Amino acid sequence: MLKKVSSKLWIILLYAAYHLNMMSCSIYTDSRTGWVWASYRTKLFAMILGFLSFSISRRIVKDHVLRKRFLMLINIVYSISLIIIMLSNDPGVITVLSLLAMFLVGHMGGVVYYYVSLGIYKFEHAGLVVALATSLAYIVHYICWAVLGQEIIMVIVMLAGFGMVSYIVIDPKSEYIYMDPLPYSDGSDVKDIKMERKHMLLLIGVAAVALLSVDRSYQAFVDNYSDLAGEVYGLSRLTALPASFLIGFLYDRKRRDIMSILMLLAMIIRIWLPVDFFLEGLLIFTYQISEVYIYLFITISFWEAAPESGHQELWASFGRVLMIMGFLMDPLGRLMPKGNGIGGQLLDCVLFLLAIGFIIMELSNRQARILEQKIKEASAEGKEERHLIELAEKYGLTPREKDVVAELLSNPDLQVQALADHLGISRTMFYRYMNKLYEKTGTLDRIQLVSKLSDQAPVS
Repeated sequence: MLKKVSSKLWIILLYAAYHLNMMSCSIYTDSRTGWVWASYRTKLFAMILGFLSFSISRRIVKDHVLRKRFLMLINIVYSISLIIIMLSNDPGVITVLSLLAMFLVGHMGGVVYYYVSLGIYKFEHAGLVVALATSLAYIVHYICWAVLGQEIIMVIVMLAGFGMVSYIVIDPKSEYIYMDPLPYSDGSDVKDIKMERKHMLLLIGVAAVALLSVDRSYQAFVDNYSDLAGEVYGLSRLTALPASFLIGFLYDRKRRDIMSILMLLAMIIRIWLPVDFFLEGLLIFTYQISEVYIYLFITISFWEAAPESGHQELWASFGRVLMIMGFLMDPLGRLMPKGNGIGGQLLDCVLFLLAIGFIIMELSNRQARILEQKIKEASAEGKEERHLIELAEKYGLTPREKDVVAELLSNPDLQVQALADHLGISRTMFYRYMNKLYEKTGTLDRIQLVSKLSDQAPVS
C-alpha cells in the first residue's frame, strides 16, 4: 500500500517539477528576449523539436546506461544555459541559448510525459493523480510568479529539474523510461495496428478542431479585454483546479462519454459565449476553465492511448505537441473569417460539427476495441477452462486439486506462501495437495508438474 502511494506521489511531483520548468523557462526567456511574438513562436517550434527528439533518441540509443547518462547530460546543459542567460547581457547569446533551453525543455518533456503515461496506466485512481499533479504544477508556478523574483524562480526551477531527472535516473523499480517498449502491442496483429492508427488519427482530429476554436475565441477575447491579459494568464493556473479534478473524477469512473460531452460544451463556451457578457469576472473564469478542460482532455486522451500503441514514447507527449502547434497556428487563425461575421459563424459551426463527428467516431472505435478485447479474453478463458477439465478427467483430479492446478498454471513463478494465500489455504495444506498432484501425474517436483500440465494442450 505504501509503495503504491509513494509511486503516485512521485508521479505528482515529477509532473509538477517538469511544468514548473516548462512554464518558468518560457516566461523568463521571453522577458530576456524582449517579449517578441516572432521569437516566442520560434521557441515553441524548438520545443516541439525537443519533444520529437526524445522519441528519436530512444530508437538511436538502445543501451540503458547510455540513456541515463544522456538524460543527465541534457539536464546539465539545460541548467548551464539558464545560468548564462541570467548572467549575460549579449542579445545574441541570450536568443541562441533561449532556443537551446526550450529545445531541451521539450526533450525532458518527452521523458516525463512518457514516464507519467506509463505510470498512470497502472494506477487504479489515475484521474486523481492527474488532477493533483496538474493542480500542484499550476499552483506552485502561480505562487512563485506572484511572490518571488525571476532569478529566484529560475534557481528553484533548476533545483526542481535536477531532482526530477535524478529520480528518473536512479529509480530502480520503475525504470519504464529506459526499458524497451513494453509488450502492449507486439506489432504482429495488422488489425490491431490499423485500429491504433485510426484511434490516433481521430484523437488528432478532435484536438485540432478544439485547439482551433480556442485560438479563434482567444483572439476575440483579448481584443475586448487587452488590459486583463496578464490577469487571464494568471487565472488559468487557478482554474486548472476545478477542470483537472472534474476530468480526473470522470476518468477514474471510466465515463469517457461524459468527458467528451463536456469537451464539446467547453467548445461551445469558447466559440459562442459573448465577449461582452454582462458579468466580466464570470466571463473570465468561464473562458479559462473551459480552455484548461480542453487542454487536459487532449493531454489525458493521448496519455491513455499511448501504452496501448506501438510507439508509446511518441504518443505520450503528442497531445502537448499539438497544443504547442495550436499556438504556432495563430497567423493562420488571423486570416480566417472573424466570429462576428457570417463567414466566421459558419466556420465555427463547421468546427463544432467536425468535433462532434470525430468524438462519435472515436468513442465508437474505442467501444470496438473494448469489445474485441473482451471477446479475446472470453476465448482465452474458455480454452483455459477446457484445458483444466481435460486435465481433471485425465488425472482424476478432485475439484480442489483442479483449483490448485489452475493457480499453478496462472502464476507459475509465485512462491508457495503466495499461492496458498490466493487459494485461501495454509502452507501445509498446499504441500499436501502438491504431493497428491505429484503422485497422480508421475512427477517429482513443481517444475516437472507445471511443465507436464502445460504441455497438455486443450482440444480445439
